Amino acid sequence: MRFSGGEPTLRRDLVTLTAHAKKIGLQTAMVSNGLRLTRQLGEALVDAGLGAMPLSIDSFDRETYEYVRQSPYDKMLAAVEVARHMRNHQRRFWIGVNCVVT
Repeated sequence: MRFSGGEPTLRRDLVTLTAHAKKIGLQTAMVSNGLRLTRQLGEALVDAGLGAMPLSIDSFDRETYEYVRQSPYDKMLAAVEVARHMRNHQRRFWIGVNCVVT
């Protein structure tokens, strides 16, 4: 089960959906820009069974990122750190990067 489209972290029931998918035997992943990701949410998702999370990162160049995403570059860096924390919380958790070459 891949949670994507728009931004899955906008769903209040994302942890519940993840736990249900895991309970019925599905592997779970979430594609996110990470901007709403917190350590607390990350831990809850991993504990619920989230197995993978490709982060959508528009650029590692600050100016390009902020122009394309219209969001502070530092928020993206914070999301990367939360993803790393999620990986440390659950060693079998996979992190990836989605990007569009611009």
